[in-house]
Amino acid sequence: MNKRGHVLNGLLLALGLGFIVEPGLDMATATTVAEI
Repeated sequence: MNKRGHVLNGLLLALGLGFIVEPGLDMATATTVAEI
C-alpha cells in the first residue's frame, strides 16, 4: 500500500470510529471525528 492509501485508510478509520462513538450527523460527531 502506498502513502496515499495509508492516508485514505486513516481518514476512513477516523470517520468510522467517530460515528461509532458518537452516532448521528451533528456537531458532536464532527468534533469526535476531528479529535480522533
